[in-house]
Amino acid sequence: MSAFAWDAAISGAYWIGDKAVSDPSYNRQEKHLWKSFGAAFSKRDPDRKKPRPPLTIDVLAAFLSELGIKGISDLHTCSLWALQRAALLLVSHNAGLRFCEVQSGMKIADANIYPDQVTIKVAMRPGDKKLKSRPGRVTHHIISESHLCAAFTFRVYCERVHSCAISSDAILWPFISAGRPNHINRRKPFGALAYKALLKTLALESGAFTPEESQRVTHHCLRSGALTDGLAAKFPKEYLCKQMGWSPKSNVWEVYHRPPQSRTWNLAYPAGLLLLQASSSINRRNITPSLPGEKFPSIVPFTG
Repeated sequence: MSAFAWDAAISGAYWIGDKAVSDPSYNRQEKHLWKSFGAAFSKRDPDRKKPRPPLTIDVLAAFLSELGIKGISDLHTCSLWALQRAALLLVSHNAGLRFCEVQSGMKIADANIYPDQVTIKVAMRPGDKKLKSRPGRVTHHIISESHLCAAFTFRVYCERVHSCAISSDAILWPFISAGRPNHINRRKPFGALAYKALLKTLALESGAFTPEESQRVTHHCLRSGALTDGLAAKFPKEYLCKQMGWSPKSNVWEVYHRPPQSRTWNLAYPAGLLLLQASSSINRRNITPSLPGEKFPSIVPFTG
């Protein structure tokens, strides 16, 4: 299909979507359907020159270094603000969290810590869902001793931030400001606007992106980074779809796959895979979750 045909199709989809929103004869579900169709159609545009850059595990290693976390010992000595940001980045990457799924701060009851893994319930409440009719999911995070391991960092985060006896209905990601990095305000969730600005700052100061690319970095880049890392590390597609909240029959994951040749920054991709291997324990053949009724696929080890 030519570029002109794509432009015409996308413009047409958006035009119909705008008409659906303004026309009272369309019901709410139809309006949402047409707007979603227009957005999805634009993502499929083969002539898109500048997709948002993925935040892969090697990039997150540079981000954590900017936060002052370069090893396991730093997790116990850094400020609570830096620890929370590190844990939030790694968990969001490992689970492919959408921003709408985490912006309310989640609940402590959503997380369960076991000896070998952490499970986190995602999108269990209507306000945390992208699609209100879709059920929530349980994400699995295997524990290995690394400051780049989402489960290990999350466990240290809970030990330091939620060590006191508080209600299971309390906010999992409470408000901690950079100005008072060790003061916890449990009455409201983390600052969403400050967090979004921090991502752009880390992207620029870490040297992982150019200034122009840094301005296009958002929380959603963690989803594309998670999928790109997962496919490169030979994770089964079915597992990635389940972990990130897609239907196994869907092929929307193709939009988020941004392999090394599409990158413009100077970070060694093979090194990123080694970090992923350390942080996710993908060399384990079989991983059995502690939750009854959950079937977890065998993990194919990365062989290079």
